[in-house]
Amino acid sequence: MVTALAGRLGAEGIGPGDRVLVVCPNGAEHLVAVLAVLWRGAVAVPLDPGVGEYRLQAVTAEAGAVVTLTDLFTALPGNGTGVLRFGVDGNRLVFPEDVAAAVPQDAPLPLPPEAFAFIRYSSGSTGRPKGVVLDHGHLDWMARVLAARFRLDRSHRELVLTPMAYSGGWQRVAATLYAGGCVFVPDGPVSVPGLVEDLVRWRITGFFTPPPLIRALLALEDHTLSVALGSCRCVEIGSAPLEAETLAAWLARTPAGQVWLHYGLTECSRATLLDARRHPSHLGTVGRPLSGAEVRVVDGAGRGVEAGETGEIHVRGPQQGRGYWRGAEVSPLALADGWIATGDEGVLDQAGFLVWRGRRDERINCGGYSFFPAEVEAALGPIAGVREYLVAGVPDPRGMLGEVPWAFVVPQGNASEAVRAFSRLARRRLPPHQVPRWVMPVAEIPKTPSGKPDRRRTVERYGKQGNRHGQR
Repeated sequence: MVTALAGRLGAEGIGPGDRVLVVCPNGAEHLVAVLAVLWRGAVAVPLDPGVGEYRLQAVTAEAGAVVTLTDLFTALPGNGTGVLRFGVDGNRLVFPEDVAAAVPQDAPLPLPPEAFAFIRYSSGSTGRPKGVVLDHGHLDWMARVLAARFRLDRSHRELVLTPMAYSGGWQRVAATLYAGGCVFVPDGPVSVPGLVEDLVRWRITGFFTPPPLIRALLALEDHTLSVALGSCRCVEIGSAPLEAETLAAWLARTPAGQVWLHYGLTECSRATLLDARRHPSHLGTVGRPLSGAEVRVVDGAGRGVEAGETGEIHVRGPQQGRGYWRGAEVSPLALADGWIATGDEGVLDQAGFLVWRGRRDERINCGGYSFFPAEVEAALGPIAGVREYLVAGVPDPRGMLGEVPWAFVVPQGNASEAVRAFSRLARRRLPPHQVPRWVMPVAEIPKTPSGKPDRRRTVERYGKQGNRHGQR
């Protein structure tokens, strides 16, 4: 199927360096489309089908895409490129028109490691998304290193739970294929009952997930969770922080298999990894640098700080991108010495483990006190009666304290009881300046396409309702 689609792209005039949008949901179509683009020596620009018309058109224009590959069932608004629709039927590649004359391309075009492979656009949770250029050397390095680190082999069965349009999901797929394993993709949205069924039916040996699904699985009965993970050898958690208490609960209830937590960004994927079972005393960290990568913490002047001091996290390594794509040119993503300024703040401890504090632009300044929402969430941990919650800073309605912390709570059952449970725990565990001034029950916490809780959108959606519906 890959060679057939590569041949069709060649017939359309697509060749080395051309940018091709791939707008497909998780599934065989996405995988075939990306590999066919790379087979032709072109540059894949993956986008989640739910990105919306504005972003689709903006990325098309900025990337200079010449064609869009999409599956037969995705409703795709016009974006000014030629659109090539296809589907997968058994082991055949299907187009809506006659393609009997399509000639498969039997071999990939030879390319050096520095040839561009992807332009990956970040999830955009902190502002305008950026297109990060990744080369073939990056893809090869990540697949090899992750396959070795997670001990993947031909018996590995990977369940894909995160979008392949983003680096976290794609890299697990690439590492699995590199190791000769098998990739399983759920058909449709992931639910906890469906996930349990898939894990058991397909004897899944590993998966990667954001934290919310870990919390949902921990709500299962012991026997159900044990049966679901009966074949599982490797669970990786990323895309957002997970409090140490929840990670400890996962380790206690799943005594077999590897458990990993990672920190990274599109610009430098999986910069750190925590082997949670091997380092139970460091569950409040995101681990140490991946093989070949480096991490430092610096002050406002760019000078390294002592262990235990907070500063901005800088990363660099062989997995970092080549630059940012800007209208057919690549601008630097790193500082002059090769370090990438992440915009995150953190602490390196004496043993070299990194503690992630939060985004610099999410820091709350409340009446002279400065702290991160993630600090508050880590201190509170899981709360009985609360399915999910998020803390964010909003302007003080009275104009006195600058910003004040608010909490947005998704109840497990009764909303009033969830609010009271959150408030009681917050007053008991937190210093007064960190206690949320309003606790608002909400139906859901907005997520970025890559699965991260989106503080900005949460405040935009619910913040104005606080004075009317919140509770002190």
